[in-house]
Amino acid sequence: MHRMLYLAAPAMLGAVALLLPAASTAATGTVPARSGFTAFATPTQASTPQGVDVAADGNVWYSETSAGKIAVLRPDRSSVEYPLPDGGQPFILKAGKDGIWFTDQVHRAIGHLDPRSGAVVEYAIPSREKPYFIQLAPDGSQWFTVTAGIGRLAPDGSITEWTVRLEHPDDHLEQLSLDRHGNVWFVERNYAGAGPKGTNKVRRLNPGTNVISTYLVPTEGGTPSGVIANADGTVWVSEYYGNALALLDPAVAPHTDETTAPATHAAKQQA
Repeated sequence: MHRMLYLAAPAMLGAVALLLPAASTAATGTVPARSGFTAFATPTQASTPQGVDVAADGNVWYSETSAGKIAVLRPDRSSVEYPLPDGGQPFILKAGKDGIWFTDQVHRAIGHLDPRSGAVVEYAIPSREKPYFIQLAPDGSQWFTVTAGIGRLAPDGSITEWTVRLEHPDDHLEQLSLDRHGNVWFVERNYAGAGPKGTNKVRRLNPGTNVISTYLVPTEGGTPSGVIANADGTVWVSEYYGNALALLDPAVAPHTDETTAPATHAAKQQA
């Protein structure tokens, strides 16, 4: 579902007032940091910043989740904030050529911010599951994880979801990565610790065949959390409770396959 939510008036930081869109030359204040670090205070206090990405122009975009804002730190060290409407809370974001894409866990939606106009558009996730991580594909689509599934927001606004069977009731899908063939790699985690109650599965979705391949990490209950698909076909996986990095070679590692039927929902605009 597609809904235009808001035209955000960005707040230019370094001054106290909320201003209309205009250049800001005031620098964001630095805070004391350890040697080798330069820390920049978030414009809003107690904002719990989470997702961060660097755009091609050098702007550093990040989510101020508790504050319900998306912020940017410019190369000149000035900052701008864009508030989300209706209590939205951005979680993870990615800077694309067409603007900033993000997951909104309060609205259970995938959102887009146009920094030039401040316009925010959100696409409600049909399953109404909470979104976590997001990646941008070369074809203009956005891939994302929800609690128990993988989703794709197409350029036409339609959303396709693949349901994933979790190992344990308290699990959720975490990070995802796209490989050079267009497959989606993703991991499943919980907070039960290593051992039989922890998670073990690294998965690959082939969107063309709807086949999900499952690989097990070396440590029992290692709890894979991060995943990166490499150009050579291998995959790096971080084991949260295994205290290790694992390099997976899908060409030789044992795995199981299952087919899951996706559900696609056409875009519907809401006021």
